[in-house]
Amino acid sequence: DYVAACRTCGAAGWPMVLAAEAICRKEGRTVLYSAADLTQDGCRAEFQPDEKPGKGGKSALDAHCRWGFAESSAEEWKAVGLELYDENRCDVRYMKKCLRPSLQASVDDTKHRD
Repeated sequence: DYVAACRTCGAAGWPMVLAAEAICRKEGRTVLYSAADLTQDGCRAEFQPDEKPGKGGKSALDAHCRWGFAESSAEEWKAVGLELYDENRCDVRYMKKCLRPSLQASVDDTKHRD
């Protein structure tokens, strides 16, 4: 499913990743797959009054990297049975995150919040 976070509504991207990780672990999965929407490049990011556009770290790709995702590929997604995005309609970077056991992950992951 496609999910996104609105910064003015609380930027819930990080909690969504944590929830997805918990579900994956519960289901015995060791990898979480995600696609960074490259159209979300930070140019139209919602900024706080004291922030200025152009400040780094606002893109979907930046967020995925900050959250511990690494590059994957369309071929890998296909090999594990995931549907690919329509290249004529979507500009995405395929990503994945290898999951650690839950106790260590929860300690380490608090360092990567929004």
